[in-house]
Amino acid sequence: KEYNYCLIYSYGVHEEIYSFKDKILDLENIILSIKNRYDDKIKIIIKKHPQEKDNIVKILEKKYKDFVFVSELNSIILSINCSFAIGIGTTGGLFTPHFLKKTALNYYRNYDNYYNYLSSKKIKFCIVENNIQTAKNLTSLKKFINHATNL
Repeated sequence: KEYNYCLIYSYGVHEEIYSFKDKILDLENIILSIKNRYDDKIKIIIKKHPQEKDNIVKILEKKYKDFVFVSELNSIILSINCSFAIGIGTTGGLFTPHFLKKTALNYYRNYDNYYNYLSSKKIKFCIVENNIQTAKNLTSLKKFINHATNL
């Protein structure tokens, strides 16, 4: 059975490529865009990245009580049952819903920083960006959310 929730794959803070401030802004943009579009028809479940050490997602769960929930469930189970999925940063977890043929989006506004980081590591491209639909700004994020599901 499919449930009415957006699964957000969170990402750890990495000062070179994804700051604390950017992470908060991206998560809030996603949450508010979904709330604005779907009202109470859909909830949000956030799956923390295994190496995520900050408590941003727990703060957002309290701030958006009854709308945002943090889950420790297995990524496959969460992906199977979601309406659609959004990953922040360049999280590889987004491949799970992608391979399950779920509507999925990678939302990351700072690819320039990431390209510089990849280049310094002699990596030629971002595997997430090359395989999963990507939004690099708020307008593209909202466009995706507006058409992500028929609720």
